[in-house]
Amino acid sequence: MNDEPSYKNLSFCRINAHFHVRSDITLPAFTGSTFHGVLGRALADVRYSDRREACSRCLCRPECRYANLYSYLFETPADHPFVSQAGALIRKNQKEYPKPVILDPPRGGAYPQGDQLMLEMTLVGKAIDCLPFAVCGLRLFSQARFGPSSECLMLDSVVDCTDSENPGEILIYSGKTDAFIGPGSVCDLNRITEETYGNLDSVNTASRIHIRFLTPFRFMENNRLGATLDFKVFMARILDRIELLSVHSPLTGPIDKNAILDAAAQIKTEKSDLHWHDWERYSSRQNSRMKFGGYLGDIAFSGNLAPFLPYIKLGEFLHVGKQTTFGLGKYRVMFNQT
Repeated sequence: MNDEPSYKNLSFCRINAHFHVRSDITLPAFTGSTFHGVLGRALADVRYSDRREACSRCLCRPECRYANLYSYLFETPADHPFVSQAGALIRKNQKEYPKPVILDPPRGGAYPQGDQLMLEMTLVGKAIDCLPFAVCGLRLFSQARFGPSSECLMLDSVVDCTDSENPGEILIYSGKTDAFIGPGSVCDLNRITEETYGNLDSVNTASRIHIRFLTPFRFMENNRLGATLDFKVFMARILDRIELLSVHSPLTGPIDKNAILDAAAQIKTEKSDLHWHDWERYSSRQNSRMKFGGYLGDIAFSGNLAPFLPYIKLGEFLHVGKQTTFGLGKYRVMFNQT
């Protein structure tokens, strides 16, 4: 795998992994922590095997070891060879960077034997090249333990869902043949911008937007947990995320962050129905319970929103705020909602 950034302008791909439920399983209300842990353990167990035909064809074969691909996807230290600060928008060095993996986990609750379960995953920039490795990790879910249940899921297929208009048309992996068929489609900021402005019917369409946070949005403001959300804060968090993720997929042009935030300060908050949702998870690495609460609900903004829309639409795919790898910070943007 080439260490030079092969994907630029915040490139990403999205996949859906479809699992067959082999035995009854009950999942917690929010499954992000559960699937993050299972995926991490599975990826750590992926190994090359000369007895598996798919391994001999895999582009990840030279890097198929715990110390490299796993650490990139699930630890992302600043000194990893796949992390490229050349051309990135970062303004300060860090010990580690946001992981290039974002989970959109399934709903919690009971899944009886014979049911289907779907896990959505987004890979950013260089991580797109790691897709065969990620699929191998999903295969190993068949050996995973989910609380008291084990060996309860079997990977049926992995399909492309980057193209929201035609999701699932591209088959990436077939469980029947145990074959990785090929990569899915790739999207980036350029395509998001073209589609966003192409879908605007009028100036009025860009004068009011409605943001609905579907999973807790947790953010920091002045090195403290954020308490008040306005449009400028929202845009600042989106731009921060773009800035840090650019180590995986450098942008092809500069973003004038200060000018964008100055303009964002003129956008009004029309209505806010946000509420704080507490959520905790147990970290086996830190041997402690960690608080991951954040805002859920709706907030509406009005003003000249057109210049901000591509970044906001990009954030729908890449999420915003803290703990996005677990699926937090997921939102949907709607136009002219009452």
